Amino acid sequence: MRPLNHYFVAAVLRFYPASFRERFTVEILAAFYDQLDTILARTTGSRIAAARFTTRTVFDLVRSLIPTYIAERRRAALVPDYQRPRTTPMRNFLTDARYVLRTLRKQPGFALVAILTLALGIGANTAVFSVLNSVILAPLPYDEPDELVRLYTSYEESPQNVGFHSGWDLVDVRNEVDAFSSIGILYTYREVGRDLTTDGAPQRIHVLRVSAEYFETYRATPLLGRTFTREEEHRDVRRVILSHRLWTAYAGQDPDIVGKNLQLDGEAYEVIGVMRPTFMDVVAGNVGAWVPQHLEPGTGGNSRGNHYLSAVARLAPGVSVAQAQAEVDVVMSRLQQEFTNTNEGRIMRVIPLHADVVGESTAAVYILMGAAGLVLLIACLNVANLFLARSVAQTKETAIRTALGAARSRVMGQRFTESILVAAGGGLVGSLVAFWGVKLLLAVSPESLARAEEVGFNEGLLGFAVVITVVTGLLFGAAPAYRASRVDPNEALHEGSRGNTGGRGSRRARNVLVATQVSLALVLLVGAGILIKSFTALQGVELGFESENVATFEVHLPPARYGDPEERIAFHHAFQDRLTAIPGVEEVAGTSWLPANGHYHQWGYGYIDDAGEQQWTSAMIRVIEGDYFDALGIRLLGGRAFTRDDASETEQVAIINQSLAERVYGAGDPIGREFRTGGRGFTVIGVVNDVAYEADGTGFQKIYLTHGQFGDDRNWGLTYVVKTSMAPIRVFAPARRELSAIDNALVLFQPRTMEAVVARHRARDQFTLLLMVVFAAVALSLAAVGVYGVLSYTVSQRTHEIGVRMALGARPGQVRAIIMGHGISVAGIGMIIGLAGAFGLSRLLESLVFGVSTQDPTVFVGVAVVLAFVVIAAGYVPARRATRVDPLDALRSE
Repeated sequence: MRPLNHYFVAAVLRFYPASFRERFTVEILAAFYDQLDTILARTTGSRIAAARFTTRTVFDLVRSLIPTYIAERRRAALVPDYQRPRTTPMRNFLTDARYVLRTLRKQPGFALVAILTLALGIGANTAVFSVLNSVILAPLPYDEPDELVRLYTSYEESPQNVGFHSGWDLVDVRNEVDAFSSIGILYTYREVGRDLTTDGAPQRIHVLRVSAEYFETYRATPLLGRTFTREEEHRDVRRVILSHRLWTAYAGQDPDIVGKNLQLDGEAYEVIGVMRPTFMDVVAGNVGAWVPQHLEPGTGGNSRGNHYLSAVARLAPGVSVAQAQAEVDVVMSRLQQEFTNTNEGRIMRVIPLHADVVGESTAAVYILMGAAGLVLLIACLNVANLFLARSVAQTKETAIRTALGAARSRVMGQRFTESILVAAGGGLVGSLVAFWGVKLLLAVSPESLARAEEVGFNEGLLGFAVVITVVTGLLFGAAPAYRASRVDPNEALHEGSRGNTGGRGSRRARNVLVATQVSLALVLLVGAGILIKSFTALQGVELGFESENVATFEVHLPPARYGDPEERIAFHHAFQDRLTAIPGVEEVAGTSWLPANGHYHQWGYGYIDDAGEQQWTSAMIRVIEGDYFDALGIRLLGGRAFTRDDASETEQVAIINQSLAERVYGAGDPIGREFRTGGRGFTVIGVVNDVAYEADGTGFQKIYLTHGQFGDDRNWGLTYVVKTSMAPIRVFAPARRELSAIDNALVLFQPRTMEAVVARHRARDQFTLLLMVVFAAVALSLAAVGVYGVLSYTVSQRTHEIGVRMALGARPGQVRAIIMGHGISVAGIGMIIGLAGAFGLSRLLESLVFGVSTQDPTVFVGVAVVLAFVVIAAGYVPARRATRVDPLDALRSE
């Protein structure tokens, strides 16, 4: 029960001037309660003495009331009007802010820990939000971007599998579908490069072949000149549009560049335009120049059955994607009926361009944003725990303010001011963390992360940091502010006088915060554990070839100078001989497409079955040169490999992989069997093991043709693979010298190691894994700090109890068990909740994992063991400190 003494003294003090109360009330009440407690501690006559003391105190206060008012009025009269306090919300805030800053200056350790903890959470969230904003939330950098759609070809039985178009189909859709205001056709089947040989050393640039309406579809206008017309969609047109970057680098921003010629692959191209520096193609990437895409029916591969083109369209005003899809379906239905051999079952899908560009990046970015949010929440809980402990220590001060008549809103306002100022410090430091974090993300972000080049720290991110700072301050300041507003002045002052600064409610709140921290940390650890196991499984996938000590680079022969197939074949033979002579080089070969580098050149395999019927199955084509199988460690399972004797005038031969052999011939021997592909017949002379075309181990039926025989089909750009006994990067310099010795106008393009080629396709998984591991490590550290803090606080609050136990003979091990038991029980509850949450949320990772279940029990058990070990380690230090309590000192302190 509250003693009446409290009400009497507090009631009289409320009649004093506010300025007097602010300056002296804390000291008056503190002295009163200390003396009152001393009187009440007597064994006899304590209550009567306390009543006398209270009466005397009240009488003295009443007697001093009028003189105090007179003195305060005189004092106030000496203060200028502009210096007199006015109780406005802003003035209250500024007053509280000055008080908080003075307080924090006296406790730099508390302020530093709180600010750095928040900076970590705010910085991580802001940096990851920069990726989310640029990759997903920000609209595409075009006028009316919602009108842009991507067109894909597919089949009715498997519409989810999308692919490239034939030129004829796209021209028909362009001419007949009114739902599109324009259609831009572009060649993205494989990056097209051209050797720029106008001045100095040759450089290879990315050249994109596009239709006339390509720029119109993007609503991009040139800085100089014009764009293409439909009359220029022919093979023999030699006109080019330069990117602003290429115009700057190779023409020095010559304003008279339009009309001049540029040498590409040794041929003169007339420059007809220069694009603005702001234009970029989110589909094709970093383009150096544009040339017309030939769309003449029946020329240059433009047949109904050759699918190699992409398309971006702009919807007509007021037309929806569904309406456009309906019109496209009508055209495709007519083509199915008219061209049954090539278009039967074939459809065309209309997909919003934004969704297509973002693609598979969406799930990864949202999961990372959620993980960063959990880190921020854990940081808030940690700081809230610090503030809660701080508010317990400030209970007596709060009680005095309340006793003097301070409103609950003012008490809460001061606590919120403190939390917001600390959050502001965390936000300021967090912005710096975010700035460098964005740079780090750009350094480690993979090429497969959509629109990664647009990621950056800008005013939008600064605004996000400000908002998240304010929200953070309110979030972790809510509990301490609410607790401060609920302080009972009488109980708090009596408890404080006896040295007890915390109650059961405070301890319960701190335990809840720590348990929540542990549960959230466990969720992040489970996510990181699943991704680690997935990435480990991906690294262990059998790709069917050896990538160690293999250097790769591309060599492209310009058609203008290497138009004769025999000349191209002779060049590659001569270059291989030179490469083989380089010290440390063991094997040299070339291929039209590297393994584990994605889908490419899927043709047909026509054969006669055992019943004499004509059959067809799909297979990928690889044109190879030299000792390709030996260079990559691909095993020959039967028959023989190619030799240079397999030339154009000899029997046309091929090698197939194991999957194709089993699919077509079953248990039979495929050696000597005949088939057709690419318009000509071949004889199988060998079978090799399967080689993956994706970095996740996905394989397919495959045909290998020798460049010595199939080099006349087209001008194949070969990628060389060089097996070495030294570091692969040491091959590139001598290889350039040997290439220049044959033809100094050629470029050794995209030099990379084979391991780097594979790693590039696994980069997004590694990027996601890296950030998740970092977030999980931070969460684990914060959880450990939380457990350490709550047990340290427990030891400080139970000093008297520990002293009594040790005075009665308790062993140090028993005391440690009590303290550790409390920490383990709190963390154990958090772990149970965290396991349940992780079990439910782990399904969100299904789109990111490979070869592992998102609910793998070994991951859950392993994470629980690791977290339990960290909790025990964090709790051991305060538990050990508890055993060093001197019983006499502990009892004397009470």
